[in-house]
Amino acid sequence: MKKRRQHYVWQSYLRSWVRNDKIACLREGKIFSPSVIGIGHQRDFYRLRELSEAEVEFLTAVINLNSNHEMRQTNNKVLQMFTGVFELRRHAENQGISDHSLQARLDIMQNNLEEDFHARIESDSARFITSILNGDMGFYANDEACADFIYFLIIQYCRTKRMLQSVIKNTDGLGLVRIQNIWGALRHIIAINVSNGIYSQRQSFRLVRLTANDSQELITGDQPVINIHATNSQRELSSDEFELYYPVSPHVAILLSKESRWDGVAEYRLNSHQVRTYNDHIVSQAHEQLYASSEKWLHPYLEV
Repeated sequence: MKKRRQHYVWQSYLRSWVRNDKIACLREGKIFSPSVIGIGHQRDFYRLRELSEAEVEFLTAVINLNSNHEMRQTNNKVLQMFTGVFELRRHAENQGISDHSLQARLDIMQNNLEEDFHARIESDSARFITSILNGDMGFYANDEACADFIYFLIIQYCRTKRMLQSVIKNTDGLGLVRIQNIWGALRHIIAINVSNGIYSQRQSFRLVRLTANDSQELITGDQPVINIHATNSQRELSSDEFELYYPVSPHVAILLSKESRWDGVAEYRLNSHQVRTYNDHIVSQAHEQLYASSEKWLHPYLEV
């Protein structure tokens, strides 16, 4: 079956903010209460686009910038995943095969492949959300689990509509390369490279569990993973200005940071001012939608 409603914010993740089967959502200056199935999605958002020869060459050049042979192999597999369905279609055409059922299956593959890939990542990573909510951060000390978690976190950062629009806005002309075409593969290549870089420096990164005080709640948005340093920044950030914040419920969030103020800190309780500050960060980096467990937590942002 072709999956047309494709979510760029993980539905199961949002259920932590659901009350009575509804979630509070602020969009275009109005607050309403939909179900999670009706938010954070776009029709055919992850549908694969056929790449031109120049676009394949561009992505191959990006892959070859990595000096790590295993990383290049992994990223070449990603590129093959995003080009394979079109190679199959061309092969059928070159063989003179005119099979409507085959074309229908290839069309479904083109539409569902990345959506299904994200679903597999989500399914494998649900264990991390459960552990964080339960106060068990032990997975970060396990090499394999740590690598999987960091990749999950970075792909949640890269997969959104806001990130696509930001890349389009901030990318100068690439000649024959169309960013809308290459971004599907490129977001995974970037996520693999960035997560591997963080993993290789994991002894320098602290994973801190943040908890909200009893009088305030954390909100989230359609860009649920954010770089704190990117908030309101009008300049190019250095490679060290990278501190990822990810709320996982109205009461719990995580921070992945190299900053020395978090040395030796495994868990930190936020005061009311700090909760509002982190919520403000989410608001500043959201694309179109904010989410909360109750409308009252969104009211302060009606005029933003």
